[in-house]
Amino acid sequence: MRIKTLILALILTLLAASVLAECPEAREPGADYVWQIRREEPVAESWFADAWLMGDSITESLANVDAIPELNIEIKIGQSPQGAVHNRDYVVDGQYYSMAEYVISRQPAKLLVMLGSNGLDHSPRLQVQESYHELLDMLLAALPDTELYLVSVTPITPQATQRYPKLTMPAIKYFNQEMAWLAEEHGVHYVDVYTPLLNESKTQIDERYCTGDGIHLTRAGAMKVAEAIRLQVGEE
Repeated sequence: MRIKTLILALILTLLAASVLAECPEAREPGADYVWQIRREEPVAESWFADAWLMGDSITESLANVDAIPELNIEIKIGQSPQGAVHNRDYVVDGQYYSMAEYVISRQPAKLLVMLGSNGLDHSPRLQVQESYHELLDMLLAALPDTELYLVSVTPITPQATQRYPKLTMPAIKYFNQEMAWLAEEHGVHYVDVYTPLLNESKTQIDERYCTGDGIHLTRAGAMKVAEAIRLQVGEE
């Protein structure tokens, strides 16, 4: 009887481990992020000559201040991971494309994806994660030879959460952790721009780096993101 009980306990333990590995709802973030600088020196500007970035209004600040001059930045205000896949609002030669389809058509050698804030502001986190999974699957299938980087969602202030109750620091942290897991599982790169933007107490974005809405980046914030990206792309 005792042997049967031990065998049953072992089976239940293995099943529980399987659920934790496969079910995003069951995976909890571990300790706080440790920012992994992959390079001792920022990558050369020439690295970005054949690189593209898919982003929303947060990444717009990178373009506005020309933070990474060589980088091709494809921006759509309000873009979410779901919208990047399904909203066909790009018109080229009379044909309609989604942002993902358009970027795929450019066949970039390197691609940075910086999406997620839009989505987390109004939808459940798990729903946004599912749409991000769909986007990543689409990019991996269509761009097998592209060097792919998943860029974290940036931190916010409490004022931002007052305006968008679903957009909270815990939700962003969980989402970024899921993004890091996805990157590891699929053999692509994760770029942490969340940690470098935090204030000294690591509770929110440093107010030097965000505008009055607590979400979008100032010039200093955009330059900080650019610096973080340059230290985490390319060969180690």
